[in-house]
Amino acid sequence: DFVKDLEKDTRKALEGGDEELTKRVIEQWNQIAESEYDVKLANEQIDEMEDCKKDVNRHYIKNAAPNLVKFLLENMMKQNEVPKANDEAASLSVAEAAEICLHEVGICLEEDVIPHVWPFIRSNIRSTNWRRSCAAVVALGATLEFTKSNTLCEDLGELFQSVVGLIESNHATIVKESSLFCLGKFCQRRLDVVKTGKNFPKLMTSIQRSFSEDAKSKAQGISAIQNLVESTLEFSILLPHLPWLIDGLIKAVSTSNKEVSGGASEALGALLGKVPPSRHLLLETTVRELRKRLQAAVERGCERGLSKEQERDINCSQENLTAALAGALVRLGAQVPEVWDCFIVLKDVIKRGMPGAHSDAIIAIGSIVTDKFNGIDLNKDPKHRKHMAELHSVLMNCLQAVDESVFSMCLTLISDIAQSFPSLMAERLDEYMNLLDLAYWTKAAAEGSSQVQVMTCIGDVALEGRMEKHVGKIIKIMDNALLLASKSQSPQNGEGKNDDESEITLSLIEAICDMWTGLFQGLRGEDKELPLMKYVGKLAALMNVMAAMLDHDSCERATVMTCGIIGDMAPYGVKCMEVKKLILENPNVKKIVAAGLKQKIHNSDCDAKSVTYAKTAVENLQRKVEGSVADEQTQTGPKTASTLTHPVPNSPSMPPI
Repeated sequence: DFVKDLEKDTRKALEGGDEELTKRVIEQWNQIAESEYDVKLANEQIDEMEDCKKDVNRHYIKNAAPNLVKFLLENMMKQNEVPKANDEAASLSVAEAAEICLHEVGICLEEDVIPHVWPFIRSNIRSTNWRRSCAAVVALGATLEFTKSNTLCEDLGELFQSVVGLIESNHATIVKESSLFCLGKFCQRRLDVVKTGKNFPKLMTSIQRSFSEDAKSKAQGISAIQNLVESTLEFSILLPHLPWLIDGLIKAVSTSNKEVSGGASEALGALLGKVPPSRHLLLETTVRELRKRLQAAVERGCERGLSKEQERDINCSQENLTAALAGALVRLGAQVPEVWDCFIVLKDVIKRGMPGAHSDAIIAIGSIVTDKFNGIDLNKDPKHRKHMAELHSVLMNCLQAVDESVFSMCLTLISDIAQSFPSLMAERLDEYMNLLDLAYWTKAAAEGSSQVQVMTCIGDVALEGRMEKHVGKIIKIMDNALLLASKSQSPQNGEGKNDDESEITLSLIEAICDMWTGLFQGLRGEDKELPLMKYVGKLAALMNVMAAMLDHDSCERATVMTCGIIGDMAPYGVKCMEVKKLILENPNVKKIVAAGLKQKIHNSDCDAKSVTYAKTAVENLQRKVEGSVADEQTQTGPKTASTLTHPVPNSPSMPPI
């Protein structure tokens, strides 16, 4: 009954109903199309299973297709020639809603939609009425993916040239935008047509022209570039066009329009990722130009008296230029030119730039630090050492950032610096540890993933040693984390723990292991020993929590990391009785090592080194203990009451009890 009423409303709207009725009808057909597609997918999965009943597909879309597609095409001709104002952009027009619904209908019907839509496309794509030609182009783009095996589409090459002709002519702006959108779909769905004959040169000419058009046309042209680069096209065909492509994208990244700038940043990153090393001069020019434009954007952002609109535009420019430069640095590897100049600009972005650019700047600096500066002796170059010291002060501010992504990236970079430049980290170790300690307790209140990241970062910093002053802070953090892990592990209200709670427990265990590893190995490097006798109870509690999680599907990494802790701890058992008892007598330790060995056999992804390390360390401790007992018995003979160091009841040296 609902569908019958909807079909009546469709005919009524087609005969001239009001806009609200038309929108409602389109929305309801759209929902039916989505539901039928879901049923179709579910039934395809059921085909692979036994004893499962299929959902019934009533094929309402297929039965209504002749009138429904006609209704949608009619409404796709109701475009607005004047682009929407910003306050109207949130609501779809009738034409836009009809276009979306047509695509959903196409997904349901696949190639069966072509007979209903192709006559309209052929009749109207060359029409002098811009609304008709625009609707035909949009309909072509919306259904292009369903044309591959349909014999009705043999004239697709001619339609491609018609689309290009609409861009070259003086049609309305919206027609050019729609035509560029359609060309992007050709690049994505029908590359065979794009590469045929003179089509490719015409495509590149149309894209080049789009750079001088309005923002929406430019955005569609940029989208076509990205589709082209990410397709299976032989990249050599793009080489003659690289200079103007890169130049146009760099200029687009620098604009204040978010859609254009963001799209250009992504397209430029994809393009640079495929440029061959032989074109290194072009790559160097690209990085240099991005760096200069970013520096200029940072300087503009520091000017006084900027309006809110100017600040927004500069923020957009900084954010996307930083993302583009970060992408270039990550992709180009050792070929990056003027690397210190890039480093200085990115550091400046974090220090003085707009907040939106901070995350990408930290990513880019992390790439430089790990890939380009690793192994550099900064003591030989005071200028470079000064830059790194300034970066430290910038990161101190980022650790207090409200933005979670900036905070997270900052922690990652601190870990990278700790590994690449331990001497620099040591100079400011107290400052970092105080801030990381504060960050943990601030984030712990929210009980999110940030506290785990802080703990992992502390573990990386601790690996570099010199942590004697901070052992107390680290132990206190691990106590709190273990308490949280125990809480999330315990069933609540008589119910078993769910997957989310188990994942929290495992992530906390992994972070605690990171911190213990940092303490064990970091202090060992300083010829100091952790006073383990104080902390054996805490290590035993960690083993108890981990042993209870061994049946969980995602426990592999936590098991391996706990094995690493057992391996680090076992050598201390020779001198420390409490450690010896924990390693050799605690059943949970044996369970964890056994689980690790089982993973090593059955899971190729398991970190076999940590598991072997734990097994060997436990066996060595066992041998040393047994060996010391054997040596003592060899030297003194069997232990009797008279040979023991302390008096024993009923021995000759004591009166009978």
